[in-house]
Amino acid sequence: DVPPPPPTTGGHNGGGHNGGLRRLLHRLESRTRQPPPSPTRRRPDDPVLAYEIEVVRSPTPPCSPPLVPSSSADPPGWQELLDADGTGTGAASSAPTKAAGSASNRSPSRLDRVRSGGLSLVRSFSNDEQYTNNDASNGKDAGGKSPERDRPATIITTPVLLRRQDSDDAVLSASAMGGGNGNGTGGNGGGNGTGGDGKSTYEMISPKADRRSRRRLGGCRCWIGTLLFAAVAAAVLLALYFTGMFGTSNGGQEASSQFADDFGGATTVADDFSRTRSPTGAPTSAAPTPAPTSLPTFPPDPPRDSEPDRCAAAESALASPRHLYPTDGAVVTRLAYGSCYRPERQISAVLWEDVRTFRPDLFLWLGDNVYNAGRDMEAKRRGYNEGRADPPYRLYGPVADPPIPVTGTWDDNDFGEGDGQGGDYGCLASSQAEFVHHMSVPESDPRHPAQGANQRFGVYASHMFARPPSPSAAEGNANANGVHVINLDARSHRSPTRKERGPPCEGALSTMLGDEQWAWLEQELLTKKSTIKVIASGTPILAPTTRERDPTELCACDGPGGTFDAANDAIGEGAAYTGTSYEGWGEVPQERTRLLQLVQKSMNAGMAKRVIFLSGEQHWGELMAMKIPENAGAGGEGNGAAQVVYEATASGIDQNWIEDIANSHRVRVRSADSRGDGFYDKECNFPYVRDGVAYNDCADVFGSGMPACATQTSYDDSAVDGQWGNCLPAEQELVPRNRQRYSMENKCADSYHFTCSAQANYGTMVVDWDAETITLSIRTPHHNSPMASEITVEI
Repeated sequence: DVPPPPPTTGGHNGGGHNGGLRRLLHRLESRTRQPPPSPTRRRPDDPVLAYEIEVVRSPTPPCSPPLVPSSSADPPGWQELLDADGTGTGAASSAPTKAAGSASNRSPSRLDRVRSGGLSLVRSFSNDEQYTNNDASNGKDAGGKSPERDRPATIITTPVLLRRQDSDDAVLSASAMGGGNGNGTGGNGGGNGTGGDGKSTYEMISPKADRRSRRRLGGCRCWIGTLLFAAVAAAVLLALYFTGMFGTSNGGQEASSQFADDFGGATTVADDFSRTRSPTGAPTSAAPTPAPTSLPTFPPDPPRDSEPDRCAAAESALASPRHLYPTDGAVVTRLAYGSCYRPERQISAVLWEDVRTFRPDLFLWLGDNVYNAGRDMEAKRRGYNEGRADPPYRLYGPVADPPIPVTGTWDDNDFGEGDGQGGDYGCLASSQAEFVHHMSVPESDPRHPAQGANQRFGVYASHMFARPPSPSAAEGNANANGVHVINLDARSHRSPTRKERGPPCEGALSTMLGDEQWAWLEQELLTKKSTIKVIASGTPILAPTTRERDPTELCACDGPGGTFDAANDAIGEGAAYTGTSYEGWGEVPQERTRLLQLVQKSMNAGMAKRVIFLSGEQHWGELMAMKIPENAGAGGEGNGAAQVVYEATASGIDQNWIEDIANSHRVRVRSADSRGDGFYDKECNFPYVRDGVAYNDCADVFGSGMPACATQTSYDDSAVDGQWGNCLPAEQELVPRNRQRYSMENKCADSYHFTCSAQANYGTMVVDWDAETITLSIRTPHHNSPMASEITVEI
């Protein structure tokens, strides 16, 4: 009953996959148990929205509306991606081409027109599929993350699944995509594309709320189906139980292989580098290999230590390759940075090739540099060794030849046991030794265990780099200190942040850094002069305290009128401001305000002209800007003039987190309030159409004398009724519009500088010493637009 796939003319040799794909789709259709679509409802050439694609994600974090109900009709662990590249030769595209300069902020990563064969299946590893859960009793998986914090990554495979917008569950067509040698025009492109630059665009699509309520599990709408499902589930649970009881250590792998066999046979990734294509079909420098036709399988994360108080030193050798430690005084003008590195989930070397093309002078790891959570130091060493030796990283990453100097900090999944842990972790010294070895920190460094009784506990450190020689010798000597990199350690001495995690809260005395690190940081910021200071943190700094969570759930909250509220008020952030609902400095606003005050004081004392924050952890990329108000702080004294600071979050090397997250300090092309309320935290959507007129900037559309814009648009750029706001005057924007660049790919919210659905992302920073500018970018090399978002600011 499944129609055959449409023919493809480029990027795929032969038709050997068609039979396997039919069997794949037949199994998928039989699992959903839904009737085939009515022929009268097939409208492939409809000029309006032809398809709607949905993301199925598991698990769903609490305190957030579920993306889809648990009774999804899709097989668990699968998601659908959009291939939105140019018009293919296999089927005509019905999407009209927009005029130049009319790019819409309504992201195509939610709704778009796609042609037949334009979707690709991906595998999403959730807790029960990817991890061996040895910690069910404490609610954490084998990687040390709780279900509330785990974010599945996506591994793209080649089978294609299409669903109609007007037919929820009917599988329509399939085609094999890029993976052959290619023939005809643009043979290196995707299987249904005509080439161009050889890349396709893969977008995550968020589900519409009105469709969620219509989903049903496998069509079981009667009690008989429900009982059958319960019986099968019980049998599976019993099988898993007895497998664990009798000590079959590879039971999880066998189950994963069986799941793959159901879809046509498992595909294993070669031990050496064989992942030679990006998810978009873009070739790498290695010879291309045929695209897989079934699910890839990966080994599960190693289990956490069953003896939690052991903390024994690792016994295995420190394997090659090794990182190159940076040299203070070296000239640095180009930095790259990233975090949340899952080497086993990388589908190609395209990101690290892009890093090589960028040619950074320094690479900063911003935490979760590998996922080796636990107290087993042997497992931590093994995780670090495997991260450095992973083929894409070994061949193109910082350890490749010529090596790129590496520095950075850690976060919960490489520092401790995961799950937002801080100073209560019992193996700090042992874990720090593994971090030091991984980063090739020299024995003379105070963090190295060779320092014995004089060792510094915590991985915080700094580097002073030089700017290029100036044409004037005198000027060059006076400004030798160019970029001052300060790596904070916001884990080793951090107080508990959320009450449900324990141990006991410390209230107003909560700390992020600890007294010793605060004293060290004051010396770095107030006594060492440089043109630019780069402050690296494992979690975001500028994102305000979230208002999506009850503040009484946070340990630092000390009641109405206490230090918690006073800290936010001191920097002008009332209850209307909000930020990430995941980990960040906003969970302890007393410490966040203290840091911002110290930075403001440093800039006003002439210790730095510009301060840039870099952070990770979130599994997305975004750019932020904030104006610290004049004399911010208790009593309004001591910190001086207002200062603007910037931050780039780059997180997720082959993993992402698809959710609409509000952030009052995210950079906006044009800021608007909400229907004249005077709080300018909304993003104008350009272009927007009102009364048949298209606008690409703020305009007096209501005849009130106030420039306004639409803050939400429909798929055809029409302004949504009631979703508008008055615009902030352009001269008050912290980043002028002409200093911004952005793509329309991989956006999950109406925000140009929030990139959340890319296969992977990393960040760059370029200092133009002659023009006296700094450019911050988020890059997504797997996609059509490698530059996802970018701002340029004056030094």
